[in-house]
Parts: sequence; structure tokens; C-alpha cells
Amino acid sequence: MIIDIITNIAMLRTIFICFLSIVSPIILAADDELKDNPLDPGLSYKYRGFLGLVVGGGPNIQNGDMGVWCQSCLFDNGRGTGYVIGLTYDHYIEEYLSFGAAVNYEDYSFEAKYRETSYREFEAGSNGQSVRLPLELQQDAKLDLQYITAVPYVRLRPFELLSFRLGAMASFGSPQLTHTENVINRIHTIGGQLFVIDELRPNENLDSGDVPPDASTNQFSLFIAANTHIWLRYNLFLTGGIEWRQQITSYGFYNSDFTVTAPRFTLGLEYMIYREQ
Repeated sequence: MIIDIITNIAMLRTIFICFLSIVSPIILAADDELKDNPLDPGLSYKYRGFLGLVVGGGPNIQNGDMGVWCQSCLFDNGRGTGYVIGLTYDHYIEEYLSFGAAVNYEDYSFEAKYRETSYREFEAGSNGQSVRLPLELQQDAKLDLQYITAVPYVRLRPFELLSFRLGAMASFGSPQLTHTENVINRIHTIGGQLFVIDELRPNENLDSGDVPPDASTNQFSLFIAANTHIWLRYNLFLTGGIEWRQQITSYGFYNSDFTVTAPRFTLGLEYMIYREQ
């Protein structure tokens, strides 16, 4: 757990350092006399593109069945809360068209659970007599999914304050899968005799670790977004948006066959790169 936190912090720090190393020289070289909206048609500036920083969050939704080491255990309807932090760059092509790319650090983690009744044989008493008891079991599975993602996209800007993006996303990471089985009802009465289930595995972690090395862990997704752009000052803009990520390739470890849908609500800053005409 501590190693994962340190790794995540190091990754976020790397992204911030990359962003600052790119943006800082541009900010320092900016024209200090530019005090009006650079998108005002009365000004003779032509923008080349935008550098941006974006953060956001939203639900992670499992679609399909996820398998674990237990062959009879299948999990569906998994839910979680994920986040995204990343850098974007848009290159101006035409007045309403630009090509862009984003590099993000993203979380697609989720948990799934269900209850089942399973009959188990137990030894009752010193004479070796066996008894068959119904056990109510809580099955829990947690999949930790952190990815580095690359997103090339096309941006259409039909209005000055509104744009739409369509792209493809490639994700690279190493998921971690944990499965636990917990006994819910530990006391039984059968034929007037009391049985206490104390030799079972309460809250025992049955299996934990990496998914199998031959599993498909790198993913490809469809990326759709709508963004608003609000001019703040000079060539700095505040952005807000709704982004939709739908995985195209499915996970195939064990007997799994599922994808993850990840809508995101985002906020960001964009720095406009321009040149004088």
C-alpha cells in the first residue's frame, strides 16, 4: 500500500515537472503588454495552439464479468471512483479545427461483491461425527487499475466558448487483483445443537497480487469530450468539460470478459501560444 502511494506521488510529480518545464519558458517569453482578449478579432494575433493542464474525476463502471482464482466466482456490476491528471497540447489548423494530444495518469479501479450460500462439511464433537452446514459467504473482488494514457484527438470548435473532441486512447499499466471470502453467519443451530464456525477463514485474503502475466492489461479506448473555454486574462483560459472513456479491448485474465466505462468531469487551465501577424 505504501509502495503504491509513493509510486503514484512520484508519477504525479513527474507529470507536473514535465508540464512546468514546457510552459515556463513560454510564460517568461510572453508579451507583457498583451492586456486584452487575444481572441478579439480586432487584435492582430494568430494563435498556434494551446498547452493545458487538466484534472478531473468520476465513476468507473464495470461492463461484463470478471473472474478470479476461484473458478466458480464471477463478479459483475463493479463500481469505483477514478481520477485523471494530465497535460494537453492543441495545434491550430483552421479557425474551427485543431489536432491535439494528451498524456494522462488515470485511475480505473473498482470493487465488485456478491453473497452466496455454500454447504460445507464440518467435524462435530470428539467422535468424528460430521455435519453439513449452510454458510452465507461474502465474496469481494478489488481491481486496482492505474494507467499512463496517450490520447491523440481532433478538436472541433464551432463556437468561441465551446469545443468537442474525438480521439483514441492507449493505456499502459499493471493491474492488481485482490479476492477475499468472508463468512457472514458463524453460528448455527441444527436439531437443538449449537455449532460455532470458528475454524473457517474470517476476512482471510485468499489471493492477491498481479494478474497473470499473459493477461491483456494494455487497453485501447474511445475518447469523446465536450469543453467550455473561459478567458481569464492575457492568454490564459479556464476550461471545464465532460469526458467519456469507453474501453474497446476487454480484459481476459482467468475467465474474465469485461471492459470499463469511465466518464470524467474535468477542470483545467490552457495557455495560448500565439504569434504576431
